Amino acid sequence: MSPLLFALYLESLCLSIIQSSHIRGFNILGSEVKVLAYADDVAIFCTDKPSVENVITTIGKFGVVSGARLNSSKSLGLWFGSWGSTPNQFAGINWTRTPPKYLGVPLDAYRFSARYWKERVPMLERQAQAFIPYRLSIFGRAKACNTFLATKLYYVLQLIHCARFYVQRFHRIFATFIWSSTFEPMRRDNIFRQVSDGGLGLKHLYIWQTVSRFFFFRDSSHPIIRSFLQVTLVNSLPDIVVSSNFSARPCLWGFMQEVYFAVQFLKARFSMEYLYTVSRKTLYKDLLSMLFPPPLYRSSYFDLPGHDVLERVRKMYISPNSKTFFYKLHSETLPVKTWLQRKGIFVSTVNCRLCDVPETIEHCFVSCKDAILFSGVLQRTLRKKFTINSYTVRYLMPTSLDEVPYDMFFLIGIHSLWKTRMQDRNAEPIISSRTHFIRMAIHLKDVYDELDFRPDWYPILVKCLASPLFLCSTL
Repeated sequence: MSPLLFALYLESLCLSIIQSSHIRGFNILGSEVKVLAYADDVAIFCTDKPSVENVITTIGKFGVVSGARLNSSKSLGLWFGSWGSTPNQFAGINWTRTPPKYLGVPLDAYRFSARYWKERVPMLERQAQAFIPYRLSIFGRAKACNTFLATKLYYVLQLIHCARFYVQRFHRIFATFIWSSTFEPMRRDNIFRQVSDGGLGLKHLYIWQTVSRFFFFRDSSHPIIRSFLQVTLVNSLPDIVVSSNFSARPCLWGFMQEVYFAVQFLKARFSMEYLYTVSRKTLYKDLLSMLFPPPLYRSSYFDLPGHDVLERVRKMYISPNSKTFFYKLHSETLPVKTWLQRKGIFVSTVNCRLCDVPETIEHCFVSCKDAILFSGVLQRTLRKKFTINSYTVRYLMPTSLDEVPYDMFFLIGIHSLWKTRMQDRNAEPIISSRTHFIRMAIHLKDVYDELDFRPDWYPILVKCLASPLFLCSTL
């Protein structure tokens, strides 16, 4: 039976329970809830034992008519609150005092969640390590965190409160996985910004949690939830929540404390008119822009075009290593010798072996003898004049008017230079930059050969492999 048909199938049972005068559900401020149903999971609320017996009787009558049967082995009752007696067996169903897991959410962690989140830390580390063999790019690792790791946490975060301490530990796991290192080479806030803004688009769990709590307060439409919010927050948010019942309330804690903090946090930064009209996604993006300043590595080129460079690189059919290399270059975390020295990492000398001047990003790809010779060969092969400076190295050349992606050829060219430099630094067998370039061009050609189409500039790619200027052994 399809899910939709099954939902229609159960609707008559749910309506029968709701309309029954012999079944008493949970009531608050005149709002009563008896049934909550999600797909084939049905939760029934009763305030006394006769109501429980009447529910079982109603289900039995429904089974006689429909042919369905209650699976007692998969059903569980919860004694919540004060009861005269709490037997383990009642009305043919097993009962417990410990809240079970419902729809994947551990309800037993509602009051004290520290143990649950503590257990998630090593589990999250193992899940992150499982992606290492796939050799993803730095963009791919951030996407994997958002899709496979953060979403599982966020699903539970929607109902279970979480201390900032554990949020920071989760962020640390994400960051070390993304950088493939226990050392974070730059301020962590930068990787939470959108890719178009110079970051990696990693989800910030605390901001995600804050937005979720506010929308729970703003958009909850179920009468029982609205009544609960009104009773709980009337004293804490008197300018927003209005109630005729002003009796003393217990102090806020856990989930409701997070709801209160989220409303206060957002109310201090945005107008109420904005908060009650904005969408969830827009509010998250605006909070990111407000809380995290633009990265320093973009401040020098703020007024220049090409800030979509990371979006362009992410969509290129180049190797994951090339994408990771360029992000480190763009964010100025590439381990050139001067950068290593600033970070307190020992280097015997900061000078380039070829030029005997400090090895900076600009020197490696603009003014080094190797870079000058290689760029000359590349430009003659492509028959394209490149303007090579600190800006074009970090932002590539915008190609909005060019049908040929010269920015991609330029990127694999500077990556070839970097590979040769690293082999020299690490005392490995040195392969020339042109050999690295041809290998990456062959990889790019193989990718397009597997696609159903070939771009108009495909002959230029083939020309790079056959040009006398680039002919060399690739072994």
